[in-house]
Amino acid sequence: RTDALIKIGEKKSAFFMINLPLDGLIFNQKSEVLKEEFVSYQDFSSEVFQAIFSSANGFYFPRDKLLSKGVDLSEVVDLCMNETRGLFEHADMSSLTKEQRQNFLLIFYAKLEQRLCVALKASRNSTCKDAIDRGGIVNAITYYLGQRSCGFFESGKTPRCNSRALEDLETVLHHGALFV
Repeated sequence: RTDALIKIGEKKSAFFMINLPLDGLIFNQKSEVLKEEFVSYQDFSSEVFQAIFSSANGFYFPRDKLLSKGVDLSEVVDLCMNETRGLFEHADMSSLTKEQRQNFLLIFYAKLEQRLCVALKASRNSTCKDAIDRGGIVNAITYYLGQRSCGFFESGKTPRCNSRALEDLETVLHHGALFV
């Protein structure tokens, strides 16, 4: 299925397909570096960067198309890694467990998808088959990050953005379960 979507993306200039795998060596922490119980943030982030920019382990980005739209993937990935790390402000980032690394990746993926969609002025579809399992997880994180960026968790303050987009995302978040 991924290969078919990549082929469509190669033929259609307005179609951008990226693949952020929730399986494989990086997410399942099976690479030589990540299989250890505790891994430093530096080693973890290096491993993620290497996988993204080598298009290994299921990662896919249409780099030429992104560059033609003025999007530097390296800058976007670096920004999203830093933003995600900022969300872990109370955590000790010197040594991360497998669960912490997987949580980091899920949030990073959601942020990366958001940033790329904004930069490309694109709509989004982060579902896998039915949006319940892995796709549902990413949709839920995206919904939470949207609420957070609008100020929904700041006590005593009115949210700063149009909630219509969040209502639409909430519908997407729940639709998969409605059909099961």
